[in-house]
Amino acid sequence: MRATLVALRHSSLSMIFYRVKRIARNRLVPRVAGHYGASCRRLADRLPLVEAGRANNAASRLVARFYEQDVEKVEAAANGAFTFLGDTVDFGSLEAVDWQHQRPSETSHHMWRMKLNQMPFLHTLLASGRQEHDLAAVALMRQFSARASFGDSSAFATYWAPYEISHRLLAVLSALEVRESAAPLEAEHLGVVRDFVRMDVAVLTRNLELELMNNHTERNLAALVLFYSVCGVATPARIDRLVQRVMEVTILEDGTQVERSAMYQGLSVMSLELFAEAESLSPSTRATARVLADRAKNAWAILTHQDQEIALFNDSWWGETPRCSEVTGLPPVKRGILPSGGYLKFGGDVTALMDLGAIGPTWNPGHGHEDALSVEVDVHGLRLLVDPGTSTYDPGAQRQWERSADAHNAPRYVGVPSADFTGSFRVVKMPPEPELAHVDAVGQSAAASVATPAGRVHRSLKVSDRCAHVVDRWDGKATAETSILVPGTWALRFGPASIHCERGGVTATINVDAGQILGSQQDTWSTAFGVRESATRIYLAPEQGASPRELAFSVWSGTSDTTM
Repeated sequence: MRATLVALRHSSLSMIFYRVKRIARNRLVPRVAGHYGASCRRLADRLPLVEAGRANNAASRLVARFYEQDVEKVEAAANGAFTFLGDTVDFGSLEAVDWQHQRPSETSHHMWRMKLNQMPFLHTLLASGRQEHDLAAVALMRQFSARASFGDSSAFATYWAPYEISHRLLAVLSALEVRESAAPLEAEHLGVVRDFVRMDVAVLTRNLELELMNNHTERNLAALVLFYSVCGVATPARIDRLVQRVMEVTILEDGTQVERSAMYQGLSVMSLELFAEAESLSPSTRATARVLADRAKNAWAILTHQDQEIALFNDSWWGETPRCSEVTGLPPVKRGILPSGGYLKFGGDVTALMDLGAIGPTWNPGHGHEDALSVEVDVHGLRLLVDPGTSTYDPGAQRQWERSADAHNAPRYVGVPSADFTGSFRVVKMPPEPELAHVDAVGQSAAASVATPAGRVHRSLKVSDRCAHVVDRWDGKATAETSILVPGTWALRFGPASIHCERGGVTATINVDAGQILGSQQDTWSTAFGVRESATRIYLAPEQGASPRELAFSVWSGTSDTTM
């Protein structure tokens, strides 16, 4: 209840209205399922018709990059076997597909089922132009349409979840636009696709996630804009205005997506590029989108490491989107600052990415972690100090841990959290934002602090070509500690005040220049949702009785030097 009150306090009146509308819809629609379904069908029948391969435009080609799938997985899907999040479920045939299937390991937030209902496999099936793929895609659409009842109590969490609808539409519509085969869809098959798409558009139009105003809302509007673009008609004025509004709310001035997730940053680039290229939108909306798209691409490149994979701050994992360079042509940026998003990256052989931003939007910080002042550090392009990532959305100890300050590479007071999380996406108590003391892009140094219930903590970072030097300081009297997380792929050898790290011929040294190594323990980190990999958590602290209470440590490429 308290988390709901916090969310309402930071929500606009329109967001509160749509939140209440969503709750009422979920309760009432199953009772009048026949009437609601018929009403949506009438709306669908009034919508324009899409065409297969009508125009191979730039926006559709970009969207297509996000839905292209491995042919082997797609052909398995054509026979009823689906692989998502590393798990394969074989239903035996298309007729037996259970769209409400629940993965045993997921007790609350059913990500595997979400992926199934998003139906990304339809993109490659339809884009290939092969007759057997067309037949499989049409069979899946028919089977889904026959099963997708509004009378089901979970209809808006499965079949008709607006986020799932959005991804289905983006997958199918971009496939129709980029279809390369000279053989068009047969008239009967095109009719099935049109009916399927128009019903999705009708339901989505009535159920836009305007109570969230986050990445979900972006996907909703992107799907509708692509629909009207493929149909070759103007986007309705209301949708055009909402596109303007969602860009204003969810994209910060420097191009960072407001939820401050590098994973959602990539999806925002997709939406913004679509908005910029879609001739169905007004010129002013397209112009705004073009400016923001260019900034968002730069932000994505800054949030991408030299290994071409994204930073893992907040809810993020690899593989949810293509790599930044594959979509934008931009290589990872070694040095960059995102003042609105609150990220900075400095480096050479050693590269450090530091989080100095808010946990997320005040009205919806559900994807935020308590990672203020945390760093990710690479040596010669290999990740050495890593964020724990996100392995689950299910509420419970693991979800709480991965979002907590204790799990991140930042200074903290032991047992004194600044944020209070509940459930999967609720924040009962919002942590304060860090305060930036200085940043010197030329000298590659920065300093910031954050208030906690036990006192203020400070961190400064200075990076040279071979070294990232960190100084932490605590003003309060509670137990002070910093932990750092190193992937299990590194072999570690501990000395009294240093840690020798080796991996595949690359060596690095972590020196404790002032303070002490308290110890280490086995832990995990996640680069893929649902998968936890081995890691070592190392605990550092100031010397007992030291004044000021200060810890200094440095990460070196190779063996350490005596000077910075």
